[in-house]
Amino acid sequence: SASRANSVEYITSVDWPKQQSSKPLDDILRYTISRYMATNDPSRTQFHVTAYTEAKLPNNKETLESYDAGPTHSLYKVDTKVKRFDWCMILTHAVGSEEADERLDTWAYACPAQIHGFIRFDTGGVRTPRLLQYGNADEVNNSEFIDETMYVVVRTHKDFLSWRELEKQFVVPIQLGNLDDCTYILPVSRIVNPLYVFEDHGQPENTPNTSFFATLPARYSAFHLDYKLNPQLSPGEGGLSQKCEEV
Repeated sequence: SASRANSVEYITSVDWPKQQSSKPLDDILRYTISRYMATNDPSRTQFHVTAYTEAKLPNNKETLESYDAGPTHSLYKVDTKVKRFDWCMILTHAVGSEEADERLDTWAYACPAQIHGFIRFDTGGVRTPRLLQYGNADEVNNSEFIDETMYVVVRTHKDFLSWRELEKQFVVPIQLGNLDDCTYILPVSRIVNPLYVFEDHGQPENTPNTSFFATLPARYSAFHLDYKLNPQLSPGEGGLSQKCEEV
């Protein structure tokens, strides 16, 4: 199949591990990778990535969270009307910017995000986000280094949403942004927490851009009560729960 991004057309071929599998490649995953390459490595004629539909990532030192990018995933029966992707809260600041500016408040770049896949670049010398952090584009191309970083492909809410705001409100209306401004390839380490997100079933049918509601994970519900009992609390963009976890 073909995709076009920034006037560059990419032909995509997919090899599934099991020959009997014939799942279509997720359109947003394909578009996001194509747009990234058209913007950052437009002269490259061929490259290879390994993509995954599921990952288990450490939420803290003791536990692993499962994230599923399969559109047929239907753990939450309330959303049987729509394709079901897992969601997360993710930090979207540019790769390496927190090292260039130690005062950067990374939590100011938090967004709810819909997960469309996990990828690793397999071709040496590709200008990946991580390699561009440490060298200019020509140096990366000439190096033939292979980036071992695991990335997640996401489409985010159209605006930033602080974790503190989610703790305070408990349920927040969200809407996915447009593909050019709100799709990202980011290291999986940027995923902060899983989110339970459900469709706004009160909106008119065939709404062009579906609205959703994001909810605070159950394990953090006690912090919502803290705000109710102590309205003067102001723990920063990362909220009460993240401040406690840092301690």
